[in-house]
Order: sequence, then C-alpha cells, then structure tokens
Amino acid sequence: MPDTPQRRVLELSYSHVELFRAFQRIFDSLPVCIQETGLTVTDGQKKIVVAFGEARERRLGAEFKLPETTIDFAFHGYSEGETDAILNHFILRTRRGGG
Repeated sequence: MPDTPQRRVLELSYSHVELFRAFQRIFDSLPVCIQETGLTVTDGQKKIVVAFGEARERRLGAEFKLPETTIDFAFHGYSEGETDAILNHFILRTRRGGG
C-alpha cells in the first residue's frame, strides 16, 4: 500500500523568512532541507514535507500590517496521533503572545 500522508493546513502571521527560522529551531535535532517555497524534515523513514503558500499581508487599520502565510503539511509515515502531537508542538512553539 502506498504511503498516504496525513495532511494539515495552517494559516500563520509569519513571513517565509520567519517560518524557515522557526522550523530550524523547532526541528533542530532533525535534518531540515530548505527549498525555495518550503522544506522537508527527515526522521529516519518518516518525513514532513512543508509547502508555504504565497506570502501575503494582512492590514489592521491604516498603518499596521502583519505577514500571513498558508502552510501545507504532509506527514509521511506518521500515525494520526503522531501527526497531531507534532503539529500541536509546532503551534505552541510558533504562538505569538500579545499583551
């Protein structure tokens, strides 16, 4: 049976540059191979393929702008539970606080 990846999509207020840095910090113990519009994280026979959507800007009022990017994750060789745990860890590590 072919490997059917677990897929997840997120929208984050990060630029591509910020996302590349975040992935390298979050997965620092695993090889991260960066491509032009995404990356691949390899963990033995398992891998996570990440594609970044077009970088956009969200305007809040007349002068405040936030970057915005859609992130498409494909988890190859991971169970649904493993996928959810990794994605929850990613969300916690990329959460931006306000205050």
